Amino acid sequence: MIDSKQGKMSFTVDFHFQNGKAICTGFAMETVVSKKINAKYRILVKNPADGYFYTMKGMKEPLTQEEINSVLREKYKGGITAEEFAFEVFNGEGEKIFATKFNATDKTPADAFNPEKMVFTNFSWSFELSDNDKSRLAHG
Repeated sequence: MIDSKQGKMSFTVDFHFQNGKAICTGFAMETVVSKKINAKYRILVKNPADGYFYTMKGMKEPLTQEEINSVLREKYKGGITAEEFAFEVFNGEGEKIFATKFNATDKTPADAFNPEKMVFTNFSWSFELSDNDKSRLAHG
């Protein structure tokens, strides 16, 4: 979503929590802005053994939201479980325009520790676009 005067982009990622574990199930929806700048994404997960973030099989290269959702469905039974995730956003030129870490453990809802419940939620991030990407919006 964007307020074209402000030049911001946002994206939303879906999660479900069960037995205290976070499962990233993909992106909520593509936005007009992400389509206009041909945004692609990567989801990385932190390996608790060494503390580094890694891409998952099938997602080494940046992909569209729909491509990531397909990989999650086809290769990961609908989602990736991790304590910590990183999300990267790239524009149509392949430049990384945003990156953030997300500690899912810190965001686990209290109800998600109940073995009889599954909690569905999503988290959104918003960021300022570069002047280059803002001009793509104006002329796209």
